[in-house]
Amino acid sequence: MSSNPLRDFGLAIGYFTRLPAPTALNWRAEDMSAALKYFPLIGFVVGGLALAVYHAATLLGLPHDLAVGLSVAASVCITGGLHEDGLADAADGLGGGMDAEQCLHIMRDSRIGSFGALALILCLWLKLSALSHLSAVWLGPVLLAGHGVSRWAALCLAFRLPYLRGEGKAKSVLERASWRDGAWSAGLTAPSLFWLPAAAWWALLPAAAVGWWFYRLLRRRLQGYTGDCLGAMQQLTELGFYIAAVALARG
Repeated sequence: MSSNPLRDFGLAIGYFTRLPAPTALNWRAEDMSAALKYFPLIGFVVGGLALAVYHAATLLGLPHDLAVGLSVAASVCITGGLHEDGLADAADGLGGGMDAEQCLHIMRDSRIGSFGALALILCLWLKLSALSHLSAVWLGPVLLAGHGVSRWAALCLAFRLPYLRGEGKAKSVLERASWRDGAWSAGLTAPSLFWLPAAAWWALLPAAAVGWWFYRLLRRRLQGYTGDCLGAMQQLTELGFYIAAVALARG
C-alpha cells in the first residue's frame, strides 16, 4: 500500500476526475486502495472549482441562475460525468430489471434507456433549480459540503455491501475498502463543512435519509452494489442535501 499522502491524493484526482495528475499513471490496485479514502476530499476540489466558475460568471455580469448553471456544468466536466453515468446506468438497471441478474445485465449495457434518461434530466434539473434558489451567502458553503458529503456517502456503500462485479479495474480496489478508510475519509470530509451556516447542518439528516433509502433498495434488489451504484449514491445524496438546504434557507 502506498504510504505517500500526496501521491495517494494525486491518484484519487486522476481516478475520479479529468484533472491532470501524473501520479495516476500506471497505478496498481494496492495503490488505489490507499487513495480511496481521499474520495470525499475530491468533492471539496470539485465543489471549489465549480464555485470558482460561479464567481467568475457573476463577475462577468451574468445573472445568478445562469452562473449556477455554468458551475454545475463545470462540475460535470471536471469529473467527466462519471457519477452521472453511474446514476443513469443504475436507474436503467433498477427500473427495468425484474431480478438482480437482469438488473446487472442492463447496467452493463452502455446504451442509455428511458429510466436512465429520466433520472439524468430530473437530477440535473432539480440540482439547478435548488442551487438557483440559494443566495450567494449560502451557495458556496452548500456547494462545497454537498460534493464532499455525497462522496463520503458513496464510500459508505462500499463498506456496507459486497461488490457484485467479478471483473473490471474497480473490483480489486473496492474489495479492499475498509471501515478504517471510511473513518479516515470522514475526517477528510470535514473541510467541506467548515463554512456551512449553522442552520444548514440540518440538511445532513435528509441527505443521510436518502442514502439510507438507496442502500436499503440495493440490499433488497441486488444484495450488493456496483460502481454505477456508487455514482448513483453520490448524485442522489448530493441532490437531497441541496433540496434540504433550500428548505432550511427559506424557512
